[in-house]
Amino acid sequence: MSKSTEELFHELTAAGNLGDYLQKNAQELQVPDLGLYLRTLLAEKHCKRAEVIRAANLEMSYGYRLFDGSKTRPGRDRVVALAVGFKLTPDEADHLLKYAGLRELYPRDRRDSILRFGLEKGYDLDTINETLTAYQCPELELVRDR
Repeated sequence: MSKSTEELFHELTAAGNLGDYLQKNAQELQVPDLGLYLRTLLAEKHCKRAEVIRAANLEMSYGYRLFDGSKTRPGRDRVVALAVGFKLTPDEADHLLKYAGLRELYPRDRRDSILRFGLEKGYDLDTINETLTAYQCPELELVRDR
């Protein structure tokens, strides 16, 4: 993918024929591969899969299925937990959420604001969940090791 989203919006708006636009931009319109993106993040952040899964407080087998691509539709809370496990910034977490086909953290949403704040401050999952509870918001729902 080499075109920015803004470029694609502009081309789509200016397109006289939808079929031509779709054909011209076929490579740009690929469905994101969450597993591939997670593996890319491992390399970029110099992390180990098991460390991220553990920091995200996910069940190991579930986490490994996310990374290998066999689990392709995780819940939003689990993707946020992975963002915490990777120690992503809020903007990086939003990008990860988009790759998973989920909505970004929205600052007008009380719970999302707390999650963004926790990511910005580098909080771990326990601290984020404690903060959510303190402000009467549901904790992150995760798949934990038994």
